[in-house]
Amino acid sequence: MTAEGQDDLPRRVPVEGDAGRAGLGEHRRGGAGGEVDSAIVSFKRPRARWDDHHGMHAIAAIALAIFLISVGIGHFLVPGYFRSLVPSWLGRAGLLVAVGGVAEIVIGAVLLAPRGREAGGWAAAALITVYLVCHLDALVRASGDRPRLLDRPVGVALRLAVNLAYIGWALAVALTAA
Repeated sequence: MTAEGQDDLPRRVPVEGDAGRAGLGEHRRGGAGGEVDSAIVSFKRPRARWDDHHGMHAIAAIALAIFLISVGIGHFLVPGYFRSLVPSWLGRAGLLVAVGGVAEIVIGAVLLAPRGREAGGWAAAALITVYLVCHLDALVRASGDRPRLLDRPVGVALRLAVNLAYIGWALAVALTAA
């Protein structure tokens, strides 16, 4: 239909019955003399309670929460491993491991609550960014003759890459919760 043809369409159409009740797909507004404006409207399928964006956000946030809580508990179950990651020049490795474990558990708990996901995501990103100090120190000290893979250049590079991915994960949770 051309624009010229649209001018020929009536603006108001007489309707039998109750002018106040709209039929399926119509919007009716009463006018003078029993005439109504009619319009065809499109209907969209109602969104599910959790659409893809919110559902994926919830899954990412809950998975990050479970991860942080698990790793935080690991700080207390196998503290020797986590102490081995702390550079000697920082000192008080036991205290730092315990504080880090508590922080991870608390941040994980915050992430479980939908209203805490933005703050929890930012806190997780900040905490993991602080941990980069340990991995960068390990990179400086890395040597191919070390017994542990995690202390060799390739292992330390992998540690850095994984922690950068964790930071990205936390930032994604924080930014999608905003």
